[in-house]
Amino acid sequence: MDLLDNIAAHLNQLLYADKVDNQELEKIISTLDKELNTKIRLLNYEFYNEERLNSAIVEKKRQIELSNFELASKQRFLEKKCQHYLDLKTKLGIEKSVFYRVRNALLYFYLGTAKNDIKVRTYLKNFSS
Repeated sequence: MDLLDNIAAHLNQLLYADKVDNQELEKIISTLDKELNTKIRLLNYEFYNEERLNSAIVEKKRQIELSNFELASKQRFLEKKCQHYLDLKTKLGIEKSVFYRVRNALLYFYLGTAKNDIKVRTYLKNFSS
């Protein structure tokens, strides 16, 4: 197990811990950024979900019927992105929020199921701004 695997495991523990220490989280993120030159990619499944996929498909068809091809194209893009996210989640067997290493990247599958999801997500969002 290398450093990136250890960091992913530690972040997963933090997701479900009783309390999140912001200094500890900052240290982990800093190590990722400075030592490994790695960023965390957030995959937001509260947004890219089956409901949004189905809505995009319906709206795309409606816009085609109205000959509004620009809006239909935007809905098709959303449909493809939702489908990609859902396919990846299925392929990797993701059922709950988790940090997951893929090659030299760290993905954060945000499903809103972890005790500290909101706190960790907010911290990561503020850190990357």
